[in-house]
Amino acid sequence: MMIKPALTAIAKNRRYAKLQKLMDEDEYFCEEAIMKREPLLYHMYVGRFSDRNGFVKEPSTPADLSKFLFQQIDKSEYETALMQAYESHMVRDGKGFFDG
Repeated sequence: MMIKPALTAIAKNRRYAKLQKLMDEDEYFCEEAIMKREPLLYHMYVGRFSDRNGFVKEPSTPADLSKFLFQQIDKSEYETALMQAYESHMVRDGKGFFDG
């Protein structure tokens, strides 16, 4: 059975519209959203190459301290999710993520 070209075009247009909507919302493709959605995949392709040791060096105002504390909480949550994803991968596949 062949799929009609018009139906294929309609499906492609719907997918393209959804992609445009996600890009316009500016949340789905932001680094933090990707980090939360797929921590192991993010770490494999981006996280291990970036320096995410903290953005605020020495908090000098209450706003800086607040920002620093929230960053530390986010970092802790990311590291926990990353470890859980890695352990899940090890159980499922029986080998490390970077072991050929």
